[in-house]
Amino acid sequence: AGREPPCFETVATGEVVRAALEEFRPVAEEKKVTLRLEPLPDLYADRGLLEQIFRRLLSNAITFLSAHRPGEITVGGEIRDREAVCWVKDNGLGIKPQDRQRIFTPFGRVQEIQAPGEGVGLATVRKLVERQGGRVWVESVHNQGSVFHIGLPHRLDGRN
Repeated sequence: AGREPPCFETVATGEVVRAALEEFRPVAEEKKVTLRLEPLPDLYADRGLLEQIFRRLLSNAITFLSAHRPGEITVGGEIRDREAVCWVKDNGLGIKPQDRQRIFTPFGRVQEIQAPGEGVGLATVRKLVERQGGRVWVESVHNQGSVFHIGLPHRLDGRN
């Protein structure tokens, strides 16, 4: 997750996510996944870290879609009091309640799901978000889908 201190600036989050969605468009088209972008707030954050966060969340969403229904992934966000909250929502496999915290730890994979990777993607997301003073969490219904949220302090001018 890097050792350099974050370089904070006002980031047009929509631009960051549009670029990430374009990267995943070929695989999404191949898998017949619908990608949607809802409005996103601008964030005072490290642009490079945000790019990594959204790439990892989108990769995760595509990886864990259900083979039994057309895939849908939506990215959006809003300001909630003093926090900017962005999300990546999918209609994938979902996560059982007992696995929701473990998936954010290194190698904390859901055991019954076979997928490529080492199981460090969401742990890295957590680390990247926390380095910017934020938090990450998931809401999920097993076999129906998940919503991964990142919450960052809302401060466009660099002050709280």
